[in-house]
Amino acid sequence: MPSSTEQHERDTALARARAVDSGRSLNQWPLALVLACLGMALGITATGHWRRGAFAIGCSVLLGGLLRAVLPSRVAGLLAVRSRWFDTALLLLVGGAMLVITLVVPHTKPGMG
Repeated sequence: MPSSTEQHERDTALARARAVDSGRSLNQWPLALVLACLGMALGITATGHWRRGAFAIGCSVLLGGLLRAVLPSRVAGLLAVRSRWFDTALLLLVGGAMLVITLVVPHTKPGMG
């Protein structure tokens, strides 16, 4: 039978674990924001507007890069994967490349093959 001290220690440890878990879930708002923007971009793409959707996807990735650049790692949550400069550079590079490709691909008219 556990003593009251052991029970108290277990209760305290459980309370700390819950507090840490709740703090972690609150720190995921940057990723949730980026994923919400990405979801809207995919919705735009699904309606047949591929150029606008691809542009919005690039903007979503750029948003992730900007958030990673300005937020501390403890707030950035799952946007923080590697070092800040690596995450920021990669997200900004990929987002910028998406925007450039979207703007460079020529418009084609229906029936022009």
